[in-house]
Amino acid sequence: MHAIRRILTAEAAVLVALALVAAQGGFAQASSYATLYSFKGGSDGASPEGVILSKSGALYGTTLYGGPTTCAGTTAYYLCGTVFELAPAKEVPWTKTVLYSFNGASGALPSYGARLVLGENGALYGTTMAGGSGDADGTPVGGAVFELAPPANAGGTWTESVLYSFPHNYEEPNTPYSGVFIGSEGALYGTTWASHYNTAGGSWGGSAFRLTPPSAPGGSWTESTLWDFWANGDSLGVDPNAGVVSVGGSLYGTTYFDIDGQGCGQVYQLSPSTASGGTWTETAIYGFGGPSSDGCNSLAPLTVGPGGVLYGTTIYGGSGTACLLLQTTGCGTVFRLTPPATEGGA
Repeated sequence: MHAIRRILTAEAAVLVALALVAAQGGFAQASSYATLYSFKGGSDGASPEGVILSKSGALYGTTLYGGPTTCAGTTAYYLCGTVFELAPAKEVPWTKTVLYSFNGASGALPSYGARLVLGENGALYGTTMAGGSGDADGTPVGGAVFELAPPANAGGTWTESVLYSFPHNYEEPNTPYSGVFIGSEGALYGTTWASHYNTAGGSWGGSAFRLTPPSAPGGSWTESTLWDFWANGDSLGVDPNAGVVSVGGSLYGTTYFDIDGQGCGQVYQLSPSTASGGTWTETAIYGFGGPSSDGCNSLAPLTVGPGGVLYGTTIYGGSGTACLLLQTTGCGTVFRLTPPATEGGA
């Protein structure tokens, strides 16, 4: 009897302890999901992309389509895209405001999955895959880097400025699929998907670029092509769909393909010259092997961890079985690249 009582007492104590732990968040609770806003299409916007969180708790993002202005496209007309704000509210939906609607000349098709970046001046910076002064119809071969400056007074109108328009030319850097990041000196860094037209397989190549702010207010930003992936012999691969990240003054990114638009792509490093105005140098950090335990074809930007460790993803490859119809490679990977212990090591 005493043994049974001790067992029951112990079980009761365990149950009480488990209840206390659960109440204190010691175990995972059921997630609480809420739809903050549902887009309505048309002038309200459609196909929202990544959002960023401001210090005030508001979310800022872009919609691939939407707004009052129609762009021409290559095969069909579409609404040029928007920038929006979602302000917190006690109830859902949150308060949605269209801050700006693109019109073609000011940009079109905000870049796939590319989040805006928030400057110290409170302005939002981003890219569009089409539009700009060279592609006012949004056909799309061109693209733009833009700034959206907040109003001087609450409730006022945000002001959009095109900092740089990429040429409407297949043989020059065009079509930025990625967004930008702000360097320590205030410059914007990013990539373009294409820089050359190959009659056998369409446009590819790509570039890494820098936009330097003007020395005086009201001046023009200066674009510098840091690396043209096609002109430099595909040594780092082609089609940098993802943007770049910075570690120790060098830029790191990925290319989708290898030479001539084949293969699984690479991870690359671009380093500035030690001489002022000198040419940047390139290093192929890693070449993806393909449909085995390795990955294949990277779309998303890298993430920098402590010690300069790089983390990223590939959409194909790995040890998994094929996931899509007619796909012969694996389902994709998450990878880590650890820098060498000694400078210049592999």
